[in-house]
Amino acid sequence: MVLAAACTSGEAGQPVPGEVGAAPSASGSAPVDLVDLDPCALVTPSIRSRLGVRGEADEGGTASARSCQWTVERGSARDSYVLGVAVFPTLGLDEVSASGGVADVEIGGRRALRSLRLNGTVCAISLELTATSRVDVQANSATQRDGALLCPRAEEAAGLIEAELP
Repeated sequence: MVLAAACTSGEAGQPVPGEVGAAPSASGSAPVDLVDLDPCALVTPSIRSRLGVRGEADEGGTASARSCQWTVERGSARDSYVLGVAVFPTLGLDEVSASGGVADVEIGGRRALRSLRLNGTVCAISLELTATSRVDVQANSATQRDGALLCPRAEEAAGLIEAELP
């Protein structure tokens, strides 16, 4: 896999290689190393409160991503769901794997994709960090087998989490 290196400018007209796998911070200061971006920390106490998250995060991951998930309780089992957040420091939007429809969306002014996964039972919003990195916000439910019906929940969470991204 080929990684694109960002450039920073040491002097006008003199590009200097930046960190591979890094993204500019939200404040525009030094880049943030995306390998160290903690998906659990992206769901702040304020976000947990607004969404109705209960309990502690269940941490996990794969070779390509670190992830966390929480239970979101909304009155009834039918309205409750599992919220998942995964950081992919070396996989961009072009590498999103979906089993259902994929649509371009914009979340908080950021390029994103909405997709259905796991045979259409999960709705995911993939937020672009760089051309070669992303954060996925997913909603799934044991009682709701149509992932498209979960997309408003995934989009709501993605809108809140987007503000926490570099």
